[in-house]
Amino acid sequence: LMYPAVGLNRRGQGVIAVSLTGPSDYPSFGYIDFTAFGPIGGVHIARPGVAPEDGFTCYVALGNAPPCRWGDYSYAESDEAGNLWVAGEDIPGPRTGLANWGTFVARLGR
Repeated sequence: LMYPAVGLNRRGQGVIAVSLTGPSDYPSFGYIDFTAFGPIGGVHIARPGVAPEDGFTCYVALGNAPPCRWGDYSYAESDEAGNLWVAGEDIPGPRTGLANWGTFVARLGR
């Protein structure tokens, strides 16, 4: 889990948005629900990655060395109705000419 962002609504419901990757997970976007009493359940994968990172920002031959640029931000916020919004990066599918990462945004109704 990397690059967390925390959002909280007026009812005390919260979310931690995260980038997620590992030996069994392509770069993905997830979140963790919580209240004042702690986390509710585990990590929810909001959009699973479908391929390994292969963007130009990790190619040493192009003058760029790891860490890679995908997943370097997350966002979490509540709106006036109490909905929690999350955003972050993942590897969603076919690559473009320069990279294969994408941005994911979701409203988590509460």
